[in-house]
Amino acid sequence: MPSTLVQLGLSRHRAGDLNGAADAYRDAMRRDPRDADATHLLGLVLFELGRRDEAFSLFEQSLALQPASAQFWSNYGEALRRGGHDDKAAAALEEAIRLDPALSQAYTNLGIVRAAGGDLAAAAALLRRSLELSPGSINARAHLARVLLDAGNIAEAMGEAERILQDDPNDAEALIVLGACHESAGMLASAESAFDRAAAADPNAAEGWSNLGNALRAQGKLDEAIAAGRRALVLAPDDATVHSNLLYSLVSSELAPEQIFADHEEYGRRHEKPISRPPAHADTPPAGRPLRIGLISGDFRNHPVAFFIDPLLQHLDRARFEIFCYSASHLADDTTRRLMSLTSQWRNIASLADDRAARMIRDDAIDILIDLAGHTADNRLPLLARRPAAVQATYLGYPGSTGMKSIDWRITDVLADPPGMTEHLHCERLMRLPCAWCYRSPADAPPPAAPAREIDADAVAFASFASAGKMSETTLSLWARVLVAAPDSKLLLKSKSWTEPAVRDRMIGRFRTKGMDPRRIEIAAPTIRFCDHLAAYSRCDIVLDTMPYAGTTTTCEALWMGVPVVTLAGASHVSRVGVSLLTNAGLPELVADSPDRFVEIAAALAKDRARRDDLRHHLRSRLSASRLLDGPAFVRSFEEALDLMWQHEISSPLYLRRQT
Repeated sequence: MPSTLVQLGLSRHRAGDLNGAADAYRDAMRRDPRDADATHLLGLVLFELGRRDEAFSLFEQSLALQPASAQFWSNYGEALRRGGHDDKAAAALEEAIRLDPALSQAYTNLGIVRAAGGDLAAAAALLRRSLELSPGSINARAHLARVLLDAGNIAEAMGEAERILQDDPNDAEALIVLGACHESAGMLASAESAFDRAAAADPNAAEGWSNLGNALRAQGKLDEAIAAGRRALVLAPDDATVHSNLLYSLVSSELAPEQIFADHEEYGRRHEKPISRPPAHADTPPAGRPLRIGLISGDFRNHPVAFFIDPLLQHLDRARFEIFCYSASHLADDTTRRLMSLTSQWRNIASLADDRAARMIRDDAIDILIDLAGHTADNRLPLLARRPAAVQATYLGYPGSTGMKSIDWRITDVLADPPGMTEHLHCERLMRLPCAWCYRSPADAPPPAAPAREIDADAVAFASFASAGKMSETTLSLWARVLVAAPDSKLLLKSKSWTEPAVRDRMIGRFRTKGMDPRRIEIAAPTIRFCDHLAAYSRCDIVLDTMPYAGTTTTCEALWMGVPVVTLAGASHVSRVGVSLLTNAGLPELVADSPDRFVEIAAALAKDRARRDDLRHHLRSRLSASRLLDGPAFVRSFEEALDLMWQHEISSPLYLRRQT
């Protein structure tokens, strides 16, 4: 039985009087230096007070006094886990389970450690075992839901979250998991509702507000998304992920490019400057070995980034360059396995803290490190702030500056970022290729097919397969003008965004405010198979690009399926991607330099059936012969860019000073 002083300490501890509890435990230890309970409980109190080194020492003393206590080992393991010592935590928790195979909390904490290490299958098994022993453990169930979500088991994750909410409808953690499940399934209105409830349940938790902003952005509610993102940032000013989520909403918005860039610079001040370090491996250039190129992304899977990076990995000269891929995601599929087969070295850093991942990259002696995410999901920009490579660049995944001065270059092209136009919107220097994109044509694409019109052969179908998040007020207003100019036309919308009736109804309502007859708008159901998605292009004649956030993958898909795309050239990268794609595809005449010209081009194309038919039959072959699909030429220009970035580094005054 615990001593009277230990019981007094426990009473104070439970009441939240940590200092009073510590005094009682110390008194008990003075009375009996071998009192293991007092020693261990004082360690728990000091850990809660932030005095972790003292706490760990006391835990070890208590275990020396009572090594067969499963509860001591479990508490020690949990403290080690919370302190970031996962390897030691795992060993302590495994010992707790060996001593008491029915100690559910030890299974929970070991499951959390395994999840942090990337072994999601083991984590799920441990958490399920914890729930078998303690079915009412909300903590275990919440972590299981997170693990299942991270593993891509959306239905199971949703089920676990819903079980928690049956007992507590306002559990913020469960609501966040539920919202993420809905968002993954394309159920954006349901995701918004869940995140809104999470923010209401815990108004001071930034994660709920930040995720709410993401769900709002995905529906095109950009003003509300930005407001939610800013509120999240006030609550968590040092959270780089929260800040990135806000920036992605801003880059999607119609705010002035200069204002958007100012917010990106603020990211650098908050999250880069405090941890920025000198570059690594800049003292000596590689002698007798290829340049080592590192690519960091959370999208090495069935994702547009993977499709566009594939030609680079296929055609890069391996005598001159080694490729190391650093995956920031636990998710993997057939595309992942294909990319793995094309790389020199593959590393998964999804579970590694930034410092540890930076050490790995330094140990790999990477010469040029290229971020492929920017401020999109699973980005590792704070890792790049640690300067693990001599030269650092960003490319492909994000349509703007990172806001970070430790990223030396942004790889783009002469049309998306014309010289003299966008330098003031970047922290990075701009490395311009002739074309920044190389499209990997889909192997399972059906042949282009003309729309079947049984009733009205002259009716023209405009279309957009873009997500709702890109459909700004400017976009809708311009599309409305196009439909007025082509009175026999209709507009077909298709994307995962339109899964729920609430989202579809809201979009129809937005079109109605632009004076458009809802009967001229068709919103198609999303398709599951990719080949069916591509086949849906046979239902349309002309794709209308979005603005200011232009399409990339959807533009390439449309062209491959024989459907022309009309785009409006803007004044920043995000609004000029279509300019580059169409020009490099040999279709510069489909690029408008003003809203009026956009309407004219679209209306003229609607009237010219012969030209549309010609494009339908010959556009794929023209595209195949264009720069946009010329993998070897693209990679040659990319190799030149890599050489130029490296030569710039070793000829810089800073480098030369390091050599003397």
